[in-house]
Amino acid sequence: MSARLLYWIFTALLAVAALGTLVAVAFVIISPRIDQALITGFTVEKMGVGSALPMVSRIDSEAAMTAVQGQLTIVIPGFLAGLLRVIDVVLTGGLWIGLMWIMRRFFKALGSDRPFSRETTRELFWGGILLMGLPVWQLLSSLAWQVLLMDRIAPDTTITTMLGAAGSETQWRVLPEIDPGLALAGLVLLVMAKAFRLGMEIQQDNDEIV
Repeated sequence: MSARLLYWIFTALLAVAALGTLVAVAFVIISPRIDQALITGFTVEKMGVGSALPMVSRIDSEAAMTAVQGQLTIVIPGFLAGLLRVIDVVLTGGLWIGLMWIMRRFFKALGSDRPFSRETTRELFWGGILLMGLPVWQLLSSLAWQVLLMDRIAPDTTITTMLGAAGSETQWRVLPEIDPGLALAGLVLLVMAKAFRLGMEIQQDNDEIV
């Protein structure tokens, strides 16, 4: 796949990311004004041994399903929740828009006669930084949402947050929403940036020899 084709692909992805972010921001701002409840979802994990649930087997043998994870859905109203939604959408969308913009510039520079340049090295470096920043924001956002959730959990409930203490009746704990694969991809881009920097230095040495 040529660098020119990838340039146009990331141009299209940039437009999609920008449009999607604008639509999402408009949705989270307008929804409360028209009394449209926004449901927040949390991934929960079973503490201790999972719950065994019976299953129907098509063969003559016993079968059971162990529930170790689930999904908690709840409506969290209020100004702070609304503000956090807007910040979450703007920052997450902004990071993706920035990444698409950087990769678009990278493939544009890569299509030149001298791919090992300061431009390609710089774009790879900042692309890696943005990718590694995404899971960091995911963790901070998840912690902020769990703080808001703590005020709405009864003391004797079976669910606790990552920040809360587990009681005698606690069976489920809310997990942080993090994608570690983004950090790994960011690390790969940083390694590639280092390789491009070395290639640029070798290219400059060859130019001086010539």
